[in-house]
Amino acid sequence: MLQDGEFHRVGGERPQKVNVRVLVATNKDLERLMEQGKFRQDLYFRVSVVRLVLPPLRDRSEDIPLLVQHFMQKAAATSGTAAKSVDASALTKLCSYRWPGNVRELENEVTRAAAFSGPVVTVADLSPQVRAGADPAAALADDRDGIRLRPRVERLERTLIREAMTKCGGNQTKAAKALGLSRFGLQKKLRRYRIAT
Repeated sequence: MLQDGEFHRVGGERPQKVNVRVLVATNKDLERLMEQGKFRQDLYFRVSVVRLVLPPLRDRSEDIPLLVQHFMQKAAATSGTAAKSVDASALTKLCSYRWPGNVRELENEVTRAAAFSGPVVTVADLSPQVRAGADPAAALADDRDGIRLRPRVERLERTLIREAMTKCGGNQTKAAKALGLSRFGLQKKLRRYRIAT
């Protein structure tokens, strides 16, 4: 079916045509499994037409504020209430946690915190493991940038810029003021980090 766009039903005599797109997702290294003989090479080359590699959430912490906002709105829509906000300390904890369960774990955390918090989610509303955060030594050892300063500073800048843009509703003048930057300085950083406005 992947090769010719047709298949035979069990017990059928004529081939059936299909016009579908197949999306395949995995958290496994298929090339390594193929080399080990645990994944068929012909299947790999049939499904590996366009590859999108999505890094784990811990490697793109700048996405967390937007994801938190999205999950808060989703929780509000489900419960039929107004979306709650997240205070800065809680957001910092959420951004610094390593998220071994990736986006699903973040969604569960935000949904749970929204269900049990007051109008504003605080650090006290977060689960114990997120409040405790990652062990600093383990986080440092696992960090792809090691102790290099520039990549870490750039990651923090991206996170803070996205947070300010979100809180200010996309208004660059207000976001620049909140960040202590000129509007021109913010625009320069938006271009540098390719942050859509």
